Amino acid sequence: MDIIRANSREPVANEGDIYALIACCEAGVRRLTGMMDEYGLDDLVELGNYIIDTSYRGTLAAIAEIPEGSYHNMMRVDGYEAELELHATLTVSGTGMHVDFTGTSGFSRKGINVPLNYTTAYTVFALRCIVGPDIPNNAGSLAPFTVGGPSGCILNAQRPAPVAMRHTLGQVTPDLVLGCLHQALPGRVPAEGASCLFDLPMRHAPEVARDGGRQFAVEPVDNGGTGARPHSDGLSTTAFPSGVLGSQVEITESVAPVIIWRRELRPTSGGPGQFRGGLARRIKSGSSALSLTAAESLVAAIQALGVSRVGFSSPYLGEINDQAVAFLASIGIETVCRADIGRELGNYGQGELSPNEVFDLAIRADTPRVQAIVLSCTDMRAVEAVDRIEAHLDKPAVTLNQALMFCLKRALGLARHDRLPGRLFDRL
Repeated sequence: MDIIRANSREPVANEGDIYALIACCEAGVRRLTGMMDEYGLDDLVELGNYIIDTSYRGTLAAIAEIPEGSYHNMMRVDGYEAELELHATLTVSGTGMHVDFTGTSGFSRKGINVPLNYTTAYTVFALRCIVGPDIPNNAGSLAPFTVGGPSGCILNAQRPAPVAMRHTLGQVTPDLVLGCLHQALPGRVPAEGASCLFDLPMRHAPEVARDGGRQFAVEPVDNGGTGARPHSDGLSTTAFPSGVLGSQVEITESVAPVIIWRRELRPTSGGPGQFRGGLARRIKSGSSALSLTAAESLVAAIQALGVSRVGFSSPYLGEINDQAVAFLASIGIETVCRADIGRELGNYGQGELSPNEVFDLAIRADTPRVQAIVLSCTDMRAVEAVDRIEAHLDKPAVTLNQALMFCLKRALGLARHDRLPGRLFDRL
């Protein structure tokens, strides 16, 4: 136990968890041996075989009620390098149900890849929620369900693909496979829901522990709503397929130096219809710690320059740029001209734009009415082009990373450093 405590951010809580698990196991042992004594059993082999065999036959009977055939579904979800396509084909036969993920996008360089065992667990869980849900989970009831997919697709990740955040897509597979099952059993399958959990890990900084400050580790979890059910609304702020409960405000505030100002349901977030999806939640929190966002830093930088009309340039397309421009307009900043790359780029593509390409992008966002150029996207190598842009246009240029640094230095009372690029830092 000393070793466990020494290697934990929460030694007291983890020690308590371990003792609780031990107590559960001891209670289970007492109940099981008491049952065996009551019925004169020396072992559980015959009883176990009976349960497994009965579960297997019951599951096959439940599958037999589903029309045989193949059913396909596809979901398009966000990725890092590019959007991802998740494909599933459900094949129903007299011997079982098989799900194949052929057609699914390849693996990512980020840790959202999913090993097949994790994919299998959530896929079969979804099917079991509809097919024979009253039959206990065991080797017999699970045997008729098989799962496969091409080696190297993002739902069948192979070493050394990173998988630390596998739940991000793994918890989407139930909705993916239920979309197949819906075609075979119309009216019996719930609609898509929020799927993946949203969690926010918060830890003390290393220097806090070094200097004897308050140490903490907490990971508040929250959920959207489940999809509408065949005969009723979905469940609000309820995790599915995960069973993790949303974190309690009082516990979070007692462990970490944060305060939750607001935690409320969003009334119309479930969408219209005879039966609505479950409602999402709006959360507003704060902390005594200094925090900056790219958006608020950009606004502060533009205001520090004393301008109200900008040329907006970014490597994004369509709706993302529309939202950014609308955000600026909501605080009284007019976007006179817009420019984008003209092709869809993933996160890596944005970072691979050369300073020359960034320069050309900025020039296209300029008109005589523009007072300053905004270069959106923290991935883009915009800082390297700022001095050249300003010299060419004779007007200030603001990048998101530059704006963040400006606001940080201003908050900390630091003077300008001669090597920092851009006119913005003259306002320190």
